[in-house]
Amino acid sequence: MAAEPVSEEIASSLARFFSVQGSPSHREISEIFERAELDAFDPAEGAQNIGKERRVRAVLETSQHPSERSRQCVLQLLASLRSAGSFESSSSSYAGAESVGSAKRAFKNAGWALDDDGRLGPLVLAEIETAERRPAIELQIDRMRNGSSDAALLIGTAKELLESTARYVLEELGQEIRDNIDFDSLLYLARDRLDIHPARYKDPSEKTLQQIFQSLWSVAETVNQLRREAGTGHGGTDPSTIPSYAARSVVQAAGVMAQLMITRLDIVMGRRSS
Repeated sequence: MAAEPVSEEIASSLARFFSVQGSPSHREISEIFERAELDAFDPAEGAQNIGKERRVRAVLETSQHPSERSRQCVLQLLASLRSAGSFESSSSSYAGAESVGSAKRAFKNAGWALDDDGRLGPLVLAEIETAERRPAIELQIDRMRNGSSDAALLIGTAKELLESTARYVLEELGQEIRDNIDFDSLLYLARDRLDIHPARYKDPSEKTLQQIFQSLWSVAETVNQLRREAGTGHGGTDPSTIPSYAARSVVQAAGVMAQLMITRLDIVMGRRSS
């Protein structure tokens, strides 16, 4: 999944919103820093005449604090900007198209999508152009190794990664895909075309390979089941109740499966030998 939504580029672009008249007050900013336990990095502490833009940029650029706190801080800052009307073109507090566009680009570079209303979510791989999809998938796999501790977010991103990787593989192999194909069928088709479906390995000498591929498919099934239950809200396991270490393990395993499909594709396409 995406890494935490904090970088120097994000810090700079988001801070600019607070230079606009009508943006959240110093007091609101202080409360956000305190809730995220980042107030110790606020340059306004013990100083005077420090602007809001400088305060926000300084705290977000600080690399000494845990990234989970940074994410909480960014989300709360965005919520305060939405309340102030910073993303509404009809509002007197509107930050301007240039600032909004700059923030969108900054978050996109970090693997996140900021919409026109100022709401943040993981960058949807399916929306990326085909030519750019492989590097985006590989970047997502890498980021998922050190992702958020939010279980529901982790599970959702893992499912998206597996779906996008399977679609990319099938497109590369020239396989037509039905518009309404479901998750199980999509993954089955990709594994079958890549010759990594466990059902293909029936010889006793191939038992270990069969077990490896079956274990990875079990992880994919678990990811899909958890994501489906989170979406419906009816029964089953609520991802928010899953310990972050367990969710992270499932997601990392999904990343292994996605990497397997990419590697196997290169072998099938003759881009590598093994």
